[in-house]
Amino acid sequence: MSYYSHPFSCVVRMPNWIGDAVMASPLIRAVRLLWPDTRLILMCQEPLEGLFARDERVDHVVTFQRKKGVLGRVLMGREAIFKLRQEPLDVGILATRSWSSAWWFWQGGVRKRIGYGGRGRDWLLTTSLPLEKGPLHHVERYAQLLSPWTATTPFSPSLIVGEDEMLQARKRLGDSSLWVAIHPGAAYGSAKCWPLKYYEKLAHLLLEDRRIKIVWVGDRTLKPAIDLMEQRLPSFRSLSLMGATTLRELMGVLKVVDMFVTNDSGPMHIRAAFGKPLVALFGSTDPIETGPYRMQESVARHPVPCSPCFRRTCPIGLPCMYNMTPVMIADRVLRELFPYTPLRRHSHAL
Repeated sequence: MSYYSHPFSCVVRMPNWIGDAVMASPLIRAVRLLWPDTRLILMCQEPLEGLFARDERVDHVVTFQRKKGVLGRVLMGREAIFKLRQEPLDVGILATRSWSSAWWFWQGGVRKRIGYGGRGRDWLLTTSLPLEKGPLHHVERYAQLLSPWTATTPFSPSLIVGEDEMLQARKRLGDSSLWVAIHPGAAYGSAKCWPLKYYEKLAHLLLEDRRIKIVWVGDRTLKPAIDLMEQRLPSFRSLSLMGATTLRELMGVLKVVDMFVTNDSGPMHIRAAFGKPLVALFGSTDPIETGPYRMQESVARHPVPCSPCFRRTCPIGLPCMYNMTPVMIADRVLRELFPYTPLRRHSHAL
């Protein structure tokens, strides 16, 4: 049996964004089922290795640190190639489409290199796959990377959080209230983001119910705005963890909260990987391609002719987002939290 059909080792180059790395995570289960005894290695940009820190199906994680500038990128590549050369690698699966990632695998001595073609990198691959046209969920696109060996229905993304991490998250929240986590940010641009003033209005509406508390999650980018917002919310009913969690700590919080409201973002995919309820707000992007996988009922979207446009910024006032009002989203959250209780009329209009 050849190393191609039953490799001793397989390295998977994971995408560089949190959401994409989560959507590529079913490759771990698929590879493990295909080759139970193969040494499975992931290659991740720091700090994305945290997503898979508790996954016992993964034997080893190779990390690299992103560097800026021409010299930085050269040094980053040399570091990555050096790490790849530390052991024989039979098969490499590229969940990234960059030229440099294929170059790393080639220079790193990976014997069989499988990925999508194009961008001038076909000669670096031993198996160059055609990129299927038309809307296709990223989970399914990543799953097709295994098509040279198997044609299986894609698995849903899944992540592993330990009991100790969930306990720590509950201690951080502090009590047994119904906790709604809100993530107001998103990478790529403002066109993916519901307006901050709408998030504040949503928090006010939800906090009308004394059983609910709010926890804000995300990086430090929006921390000053959320800190100001908290001063206008009811005392001791809102907790900001903006910029105050590691990736693993964020995963613990998203695992234990009762509900989650978010833009199309990495944390959205983390929450969906746990199979937990959420409301995912979509504007410029397409939920068919990047929505919570097999959880389309979680998507909130206002159809407008120009959506999805995939722009970073909107030149016409972001109607796809502004037409989803805080009352609409609050009602969805409350229906999920209290499915058998009639919705009461909110004291705040909008």
